[in-house]
Amino acid sequence: MRGVHGMGQSSPQHPLDVMESEIQASSASHAWRGFGIAIRKNQRRDSVEMAAGHSAHLVVVHAAGNEQAEQHRGGVSHRGRPAVGQCNVLPAEQGLSWAWRSTTRPRSLHLWLDPDFLNDVADDITGGRRTSVEVRHAFDESDAEIWLLSCAMSACLTEPGWSTLRAETVAFRAATHLMHRYGDVRGPFRHAGTRALDAATTRRVLEFIHDQLGARLGLLELAGVAGLSRGHFARAFRLATGMPPHRYVLAARLEQAIARLQAGAAPIAVASEVGFADQAHLTRWLRRAFGRTPREITRGGIVNGRSWRFPPPAWPAKHERARGRRTSHGSPG
Repeated sequence: MRGVHGMGQSSPQHPLDVMESEIQASSASHAWRGFGIAIRKNQRRDSVEMAAGHSAHLVVVHAAGNEQAEQHRGGVSHRGRPAVGQCNVLPAEQGLSWAWRSTTRPRSLHLWLDPDFLNDVADDITGGRRTSVEVRHAFDESDAEIWLLSCAMSACLTEPGWSTLRAETVAFRAATHLMHRYGDVRGPFRHAGTRALDAATTRRVLEFIHDQLGARLGLLELAGVAGLSRGHFARAFRLATGMPPHRYVLAARLEQAIARLQAGAAPIAVASEVGFADQAHLTRWLRRAFGRTPREITRGGIVNGRSWRFPPPAWPAKHERARGRRTSHGSPG
């Protein structure tokens, strides 16, 4: 995609529409609502002009390569050579143009948040005192938190099945950080006083998770069971269980997969039943968490609970009874 593009633009464009031919990977095929990310590899020389800007708040994080960048916005010019991890914050619906040249093809992470998504998070963390957010522009900003969150979200692109929950959790953190550092929303924020889910709500949510392990679970569905907003639920769930929702769901899926494999079920069927994308996805996580393959577990290989990379889940009572108090793999009953 060489030369100037985006000229003649009469309305804001989605970030993916602007960089379509240069995307190496993106969240376009994922069921993520209100946010997304793309990994882009730029040409050595290129320029973009957008009279109406993007339809979403866009954070561009420099990931690799040697690049000389120039940006023009509202009559103000910025020039620099971004270091790895530095970011540009481009507010939604604000016209701009930029150009770059490089001896290599630089790579960048493009994280976007829809204005409605950001406004929902603002409403959640301020207890309804704010329903809209203004975001300021930033150029070549050193922001370690955005760098880490962008990397975490891009990693979700390679983890189908459980990536939606994790990506939503990361997106809420990114939105909160964006408002803290680049927005006009100031504390005190309501989440400072978040309490853990009560016992009855925790039990109801856990039973829903274990009943729906094979389905695509998102924060919206889980928060709905608890009767809370997504951000409030994620914080309260972690306080109640000791782990974020996406980590709990992954651990529960691995627990159920082990039980089914030890009962003699075929790995390909188990992967589908408990919510993994395919057998390879299941195998990858079993190796990562336990150092065992499905075949080794099926043949009677002992799975030591101490080899977990994170705590195994606490099972609701009715699911514990259904498991027959199985303890052969060392997980707590």
